[in-house]
Amino acid sequence: MFNEACYDCHSNQTAFPWYTYIQPLGWWINGHIKGGKNKANYHNYGTLDKRAKNHLIEETIEVLENKRMPLKSYTWLHPKAKLSDADKTNMINWLNSLVEE
Repeated sequence: MFNEACYDCHSNQTAFPWYTYIQPLGWWINGHIKGGKNKANYHNYGTLDKRAKNHLIEETIEVLENKRMPLKSYTWLHPKAKLSDADKTNMINWLNSLVEE
């Protein structure tokens, strides 16, 4: 669920669909991906220290709770990335289990 909803824009493992090669759509999508990676790049999670990991988790929980992610413009073309309230609750619980004391 996390990979479907978050990884395309927030990791180094972006799967670029065919329509990203049509401009200006591709520029717009690449801008979103670049911005997403600047905010949070989960690909680098394992290299972070405890404080940075916990901060990334807290930020992720906050955007899920405030329903700012995943973007509606993303879920229109990627329906598997849509998260129900129950999905968000499950993801938040999972993220909380990753917090290091």
